[in-house]
Amino acid sequence: MYKYTESGLSNIFLKDGYEKFLENNEEFISFIDLEKTHKAISLALCMKPARLSNAEVCFIRKELNLSQSEFDSILLLEDGATYQIETGLLKQTYRSDFLMRHLLAKHHNEAFSSPEYCSVIEGGDLRENIVISNYTYTWT
Repeated sequence: MYKYTESGLSNIFLKDGYEKFLENNEEFISFIDLEKTHKAISLALCMKPARLSNAEVCFIRKELNLSQSEFDSILLLEDGATYQIETGLLKQTYRSDFLMRHLLAKHHNEAFSSPEYCSVIEGGDLRENIVISNYTYTWT
């Protein structure tokens, strides 16, 4: 299993979707389909059983290919709020958390609804690691 820290997240583990190889006695990793891997991570974040972390907010913004100021505008936040959320200076609201998940799901052409979100947030449990296998996710 490979701990995928290149995403900026410390809790992503890949069971497959990558190849290891040696070159000059150094081990390297090659990803088979990084787009599918990021989609699986994104969908896992949409259904995360707790509020999004600062690093996850940053991952989502980058996955959507937006600057911090563009993200502020889309989420109807004050200028600089995304920076403050990503650096831990400001806690995001439930509204911005919901909108981030909705935008991410839409970006990957997936459905996301309010009732799903409410049950996910209310049921917030202690599972904190995402394991990706065959481009599908599991929270552990």
